[in-house]
Amino acid sequence: MPWIQRWMTAHAVILLMSCFFFLGFKNINCISFGATISFVVLFIWKARESANLLFLFSPANFITLLRLSFLFLLLHTHDLLSGEILAVIALIIVLLDGLDGFLARKFNSISDFGAYFDMETDAFYVYAIICIHYTQGKVGLWLMFIAILRYLYFLLLLLFKPQKQKESRDYFAQIIAVILMLSLIIPFISPPAIYLPVLIISSFLVLWSFGKSFAQVLTGRFQV
Repeated sequence: MPWIQRWMTAHAVILLMSCFFFLGFKNINCISFGATISFVVLFIWKARESANLLFLFSPANFITLLRLSFLFLLLHTHDLLSGEILAVIALIIVLLDGLDGFLARKFNSISDFGAYFDMETDAFYVYAIICIHYTQGKVGLWLMFIAILRYLYFLLLLLFKPQKQKESRDYFAQIIAVILMLSLIIPFISPPAIYLPVLIISSFLVLWSFGKSFAQVLTGRFQV
């Protein structure tokens, strides 16, 4: 198994365990602590392979690192900032998501590390923002399933998909992911009557997307 997939396996397990402790102790620092350990391990692992840390300061990876830093900022200051400021920071994170890919293509620095770093930062955005909303009492436990769905899905892929294959990124799945990311901003600035229907619809879209993807994996796995 390539090292990046070994890290992603550990990453999924660590964040699932962080969610368990978060729900048990009602302390969002569990999320921050688990994610910090996991992403630092990723950087160390990559640094050992490339013999330096300069990979983090390529234009695309630096933007992704900036997005990740903003997420940790939200986790530690969500109870100190107004909903409007939280919404602006979350929106900046989403808008920067398209910039890192553009820079990677522009500077010809596309890499497996950059792709996975971007993908897992996207997933962590969903995870972190939902945990913030849950901590603030804006959403119920049902939305936490959407928060951890990415990590459960990856572990299921290990059982049903050959490890030598790269995880594909579907165009429509990416659109649905963006819809979810934007919908998670709305609870910061609107009442439940507005944001709950939006979250329910976007959650169903995400469930459909993951279900469709997993069905395709199973079809390919058992096809004679």
